Formats: sequence, structure tokens, C-alpha cells
Amino acid sequence: MSALGIGRNITAQKLAEKKYERAYKELEEAHPMSLGSFHLNLTTNWCGNGKSPLEFVMKQQEKGTADSYFEEFAKLIADDDVRDDFFRTFSREKTSETV
Repeated sequence: MSALGIGRNITAQKLAEKKYERAYKELEEAHPMSLGSFHLNLTTNWCGNGKSPLEFVMKQQEKGTADSYFEEFAKLIADDDVRDDFFRTFSREKTSETV
């Protein structure tokens, strides 16, 4: 009889998760009247972990991608010029360039 085992050090991953949770809590406490917040991963085009008491805000993450988040958010902008400016400034590609 023999036993095999495989191990993987996930300390860095867990520390990053804790750091994110701490930063999120600080953001929530600093801005308690915010409409909502979402976790975006621009590299993988993912959006999720949204928090908001408002259904129309939560709809922004429904499709699960950062691209669709930006598209849904833009639908809330009534002024065409402001919406166009939003798309020039906020897209996955544009936002990734500044990181």
C-alpha cells in the first residue's frame, strides 16, 4: 500500500484575497451611500461580486464580463455626449492601459 500527495502553496493567493476584502470593507465604510460596487478583472474580462441594494445597479454584472459591465453602465447615462466621453475613457482596453 502506498500514498501519494500533492501540495500547493496558496498563501500568496489567500493574502491577496484578504487584502481585497479589507480594501472593499474600507471602501464601503468610507462611502456608505454609494450605489454599488463590483469586482472587475480586466485581464480575464470578468465582472462579479457586485454589491448594491438596487436591482438596476446589480443588472450591470448580469452577463459576467467587464465589457458588458461598461455597456450596461453606459445605458444609465442620458446625455449622448457624456456617454460618448465615457466610452472614450472607460473600456477594458483603455482602463488596462492606465494600470
